[in-house]
Amino acid sequence: MGAGGRAHVVAGLFGIVAGLLVTIGAALPAVTVHASELALGVPAPSFPATFAARIAGIVCAALGLAVTVLGARVRPALSVAWSGLPLTVVAVLVPALAATAAPSGLDALVTLGAALPRFTLSLGAWLLISGAVLGVAAGIACLVAGNADRDAAPAMPGDDGGGPPAALRAAAAVAGVVAVVGLLLPAYSSPLGSAPWIGRDALPAVETWTQSGVAVALAVVAVLVPRSRPARAVALALGAALVATDYALLARGPAGATAASGSYCSVAGAVLFVLVAVVVPMVGRRPAQ
Repeated sequence: MGAGGRAHVVAGLFGIVAGLLVTIGAALPAVTVHASELALGVPAPSFPATFAARIAGIVCAALGLAVTVLGARVRPALSVAWSGLPLTVVAVLVPALAATAAPSGLDALVTLGAALPRFTLSLGAWLLISGAVLGVAAGIACLVAGNADRDAAPAMPGDDGGGPPAALRAAAAVAGVVAVVGLLLPAYSSPLGSAPWIGRDALPAVETWTQSGVAVALAVVAVLVPRSRPARAVALALGAALVATDYALLARGPAGATAASGSYCSVAGAVLFVLVAVVVPMVGRRPAQ
C-alpha cells in the first residue's frame, strides 16, 4: 500500500470514529439533571437537533468505511460531508450549554450568593464534542489524501487546455448559490423565535459562524465540481447534497416550530447537487482544442 492508500485509510478511520462518536453522543442525554432538581421531578431538556446530528454521524461513519475500502472514489464525498458534524453538533451544544448556565430557583441551593446550575453536561455532550473535533481531523486527512492522490495520478486527456462545459458550470453555480442561501437563512421558525441565522442578531451567534463556514465550503465545492474529473465531481456534489440535507434536518426545532426558508432552500440545494452529480457523467469535460 502506497502513501496515498495509507492516507485514505487514515482519513476513513477518522471519519468512522467521528461519525460513531456523534451518533452515540446524539443518542445519549446531552445534560444531566442536578440531583436536587431531580428530586423535585424536573425533567432533562430535549434538544431536537440531536436527530440531525445522529443522521450526520451515521453518514460520516458510512462514508469513512467506504473510503477505507474504495479510497479515492469516495474520499471527495467525505471531504465535504464531515462538515455536517460540527454544523449539527453546535446546534445541540449551544442550547445544552445555555441550560447548564441557568441557575436553580431554589433558595436552598444558593451558596455564596450564586445559585447552582440545574443541569450539567453529560457523556452525550462530550461524545458530540469529541466527534466534531475528529470530524475536522477527518477533513484534514481527506485533504492530505487528496494531495497524495493527485501527485500519484497520471495526466488524463483534457486535463490541459480543456475546460468544463458551460452547462455544468451553470448547474453547479445554481446548486451552490441555492445551498449557500439556505445555510444563511433560518432552518425553522417558532413562537419563541427563529433559528439562528445571519440576520437575526447584531452579534452573530456561534451557530451562525458555523453555518457561514459550511456555506463557504459548499461555495468552494460548487467551483470545484466543474473543474474536477467526473468521478471526483460526482462524489463532491453528493457530499455537498448530504451537508445541505443535514441543515434541512435542523428544521426539527422546539415545540411548535415549523420549517423555514433556510430548510426549504437547503432541500432545493441538495436536490440540485444530486442533479449535478447525475449530469456530470453525461457532459464530462470539454476536450482540449
